[in-house]
Amino acid sequence: MRRQLMSGLMIVTVIAVPLSAVERSAKVPATRPASQPSQAKSLKRLLRELASDDSAVRDAARVALMGLQKTDIPSLQTAVAESLPLEPSQIAALRDIVMHVALVGADYDAMDTGFLGVLVPNWQRPDDQVLLNIGRGVVVLSRIPGFCAFRMLQDGDVILSVTVDGTTVPLNASDELTGTVGKVPAGKTVMFELIRQGEIRRVDITLDRRPVATDLERSRQPVLDAFLGERIDQARQTWEHDFLPLLGDTVG
Repeated sequence: MRRQLMSGLMIVTVIAVPLSAVERSAKVPATRPASQPSQAKSLKRLLRELASDDSAVRDAARVALMGLQKTDIPSLQTAVAESLPLEPSQIAALRDIVMHVALVGADYDAMDTGFLGVLVPNWQRPDDQVLLNIGRGVVVLSRIPGFCAFRMLQDGDVILSVTVDGTTVPLNASDELTGTVGKVPAGKTVMFELIRQGEIRRVDITLDRRPVATDLERSRQPVLDAFLGERIDQARQTWEHDFLPLLGDTVG
């Protein structure tokens, strides 16, 4: 996460559209439950679905659980304790969920422009050269916990286009993605067309506020590294303090 980031680093909030399972589960994020019992039941169901044989169900459960707020962490702890033992796949997904939810809504110095929160190929990194010549689209190398892309996108997604207010912008280079998102105000929802696991999907994304630390025209790399490092450390502490003790010997 502390690897050098390109000037086009962006963050976005996403909602997968084509999968009916995603749509169904995303409507039950337990963020605003009607009652505590119904929240607990919903959380335990979503935890079970993280081990489903159906990848669409697993992804829908992950997206829904990442829709929780930091104040929901105690409820998630209870649901985990009542769902033990968890399978390795559930634990791996749970760690990402906790790391993300622990940072959602965290304060940071920000601008009013949109932010996606993904690391995309950069010509300055030799290892990325092959990904800069895929012909069409922009590859998502990784995402930053706490921002919208971490919830709704996946590493390896290839973003083909962005549609803003009915105007579609095809993407063939990383700076095109950066430039397009950077012109959209934070809080606005746009549509991303992407390829995931060989399928074309359309995802509605509500952009986050762009952290000042990611504006490399104004800040230096150490500032960005410190910003990202502090956030990751904060999220890791939540995972290690609040959830690892529950899992006990099931985690190596």
